[in-house]
Amino acid sequence: MVPWPDGIYQIRQNALSIGRIFRIYDGQGSQVGYAKHPILRLLEENALYADDSESEMLICSRREALFQINFSYLLSDGATGVPLGIVRRMSFRSLWRDHLQLLAPDGTQVGSIEETGYPLVRRLLPFWPYSWRIELGGTEVATITQQLTLFAKTLTLDTSGNNGLIAPQAAVICALLLMHEVHGAATENGSGFSFDVS
Repeated sequence: MVPWPDGIYQIRQNALSIGRIFRIYDGQGSQVGYAKHPILRLLEENALYADDSESEMLICSRREALFQINFSYLLSDGATGVPLGIVRRMSFRSLWRDHLQLLAPDGTQVGSIEETGYPLVRRLLPFWPYSWRIELGGTEVATITQQLTLFAKTLTLDTSGNNGLIAPQAAVICALLLMHEVHGAATENGSGFSFDVS
C-alpha cells in the first residue's frame, strides 16, 4: 500500500444511505477512498478500498476476539495481509475520555488516540461533536474532528503535520473505528509502529 500524501481528508457518510458506507475525499474534493462496514458480523470489520468498485482493498481492521474488556483490532495491509498494528481501546480509562493504545504488531505500545475538547459535555449531550488526536512516539501526527451536518456524518482528518509517520489510510481506519466501535454507528519514523507503511 502506497501511503496517501499528508494533508486534510474528509470522511463522509450520507445520512440517507443504506448500511455503513463512507467515502473519503482529499483536500481538493476528489474521492480517494471508499469504506464499507459489514453488518451482522460477530467480529467487527472495517475495510478501506481505493474506490466504490471494491476491487482494491488498501487496509482493513478486524476485532481480535468477541469477548474482551479492552477491545483490540488488528490492522492489516489489504493487498498482502501483513499485520500493520493493533488498536486497543482502554475501556475503563475511556469512561470519561476516550483513550486507545496504538501497538506494533508485536504488542509494543508506540502511540495513542486521545479524545480532546469537552468529553463530559459529549457524554451528556450525544449530538455534541467529537474530536481526537493521534500520537506516535510522543508526537502528534493527526487530528480527527466531527462536524455537525443535517444530511451526512462528516469527520475531518488532518495529517498535515505528520511528516510521514502514519499512513493517512491507517488514520482513516482509526477514525472509522472511533465512529463504529467507540460511539456506535448512530453517533456519529522510529516509532516502531507499522502504520507508516510504504
